[in-house]
Amino acid sequence: SKICNNVNIVTSIKYNSNILGNIKLIEIKTALDMYEACLNMLPVDIAIFVAAVSDWRPEKYHPSKLKKTKNVNNIQINLVRNPDILASISQNYEMRPDLVIGFAAESENIRENAIKKRISKECDWIFANDVSSKNSAMGSDSNQLFFLSKDTQQLWDNLPKEEIAKKIVKLIVDFFNNK
Repeated sequence: SKICNNVNIVTSIKYNSNILGNIKLIEIKTALDMYEACLNMLPVDIAIFVAAVSDWRPEKYHPSKLKKTKNVNNIQINLVRNPDILASISQNYEMRPDLVIGFAAESENIRENAIKKRISKECDWIFANDVSSKNSAMGSDSNQLFFLSKDTQQLWDNLPKEEIAKKIVKLIVDFFNNK
């Protein structure tokens, strides 16, 4: 938020509003809420998608607990696909941001899967990390990333996440300065 004046975060995570400064927080509960919130923000200059939303959701919403019933040992819950928010924003050709960035948590074939994801979702950049190793990004203060754009493929060394954030911000600033 030190670099730009209008920053929005769409999240289900509660934040202390005192630390947000000029960042606008849009709280959501479901993947559909997030999808609608992201579409309603367009047009924007940049969209960064840092966390994956579940690919599936229950077809029926139950506002209360599903109680056990006598002689019933199992129930079936049908799942339906959630909208792909990253692809929807990237492929919104009328109001597409100038830069769309996605993150990919991969457990195998990190480079190949990142390439496929960037192409299929039509985003500009993908930052992929290996979540299968004991030194994975999840729950760690550092990370090793694979950065992929149309013209670039770079494996970034294992760095503190704060340093990674600075590198990403520099790439973004350079992108807009060279536009």
